[in-house]
Amino acid sequence: MRPLDFLIIGAQKSGTTSLRRYLAKNLDAIRMSQAGELHFFDDESVDWNHPDYEAYHQKFASLNTRFQDIHKLGESTPIYLYWRPCIARIHAYNPRIKLILVLRNPMDRAFSHWNMESGRQRDPLSFSEALSHEVERAGRTHPLQDRTYSYLDRGRYVEQVTRVYSFFPPEQVLILKAEELFQSPASSLDRVETFLDCRLANREPERMRAGFYSSSLGATDWQWMYARLAADIHQLEDLLGWDCRDWHTPPAGP
Repeated sequence: MRPLDFLIIGAQKSGTTSLRRYLAKNLDAIRMSQAGELHFFDDESVDWNHPDYEAYHQKFASLNTRFQDIHKLGESTPIYLYWRPCIARIHAYNPRIKLILVLRNPMDRAFSHWNMESGRQRDPLSFSEALSHEVERAGRTHPLQDRTYSYLDRGRYVEQVTRVYSFFPPEQVLILKAEELFQSPASSLDRVETFLDCRLANREPERMRAGFYSSSLGATDWQWMYARLAADIHQLEDLLGWDCRDWHTPPAGP
């Protein structure tokens, strides 16, 4: 099987699942892995000196191969953006692959991440406690990054985007703003269509995945995070030419 044409690599809790579902509806143009997140390039049990790409391709064995020449093949695993070794591994796999990133307000992303881990009974701490203990708890997996408690760290986008650009030219990278995907998916899908050079005829509304929040993000926690992420947000605006004024606005409430 030929190498994949594209990957949706992150960020986690930024609408990547919804984007994958949008693309997967267009079976005449795109074939996505049916198993969801494959976690191949962040698998530390793989011998990365001699990676078994055929084992990776076997995840796509159920796809109808008769049409592969006209299909774009892709998968979505949002930790690929965050997990430091992934981008080099992806480049070694296919230096011509295209990468799609979706970036969300990092304070909202962190709160959504914590809600997911809390709901799965993986984090017994309150959000405030989880933030204050993140460095300590995440440090336990050193030298690897932490997959569970990296609430704030995953929102430091400049390092992650810069790493992508150190391996791939801008024309192979599409970066979407999550809020625009949520609010006006058609315009985001237009950009994906142009980027992948394929027609996305099926634009049926996709219900965005929304977890149950027992509480809302409070102003105190927002300010605590913003004090630590504001510089990164400003740098990201300069790097991408974005206007993130909505990210600089605290939530209403206590």
